[in-house]
Amino acid sequence: MVGYGELFDVIIMVPTLVGGIVKVNFVSAPFTTHSFSQRQRLVNLAITGLELVGTTYTIGCTLPPSGNVALSSYYMLFVVNNGVPSIASWIQLIS
Repeated sequence: MVGYGELFDVIIMVPTLVGGIVKVNFVSAPFTTHSFSQRQRLVNLAITGLELVGTTYTIGCTLPPSGNVALSSYYMLFVVNNGVPSIASWIQLIS
């Protein structure tokens, strides 16, 4: 569980070095009814630092400041490198 405005680290291990643009995204888990997706949301998190040790990256991130940007809920967290997403991790954002 993480809260609004918190700083946290995302740790990823990769077999080769990451290059280019790295992003950390929150994607909500919406539900669909009558062909309309409710509460669908993609939030790009601010990256505060990137540290490499071997092939392990520690990425510092800042969570959204309030519920106006991302509602309290469960989100899938992806690290995206040059447009290629990682496997998602579930994160619960609480107020």
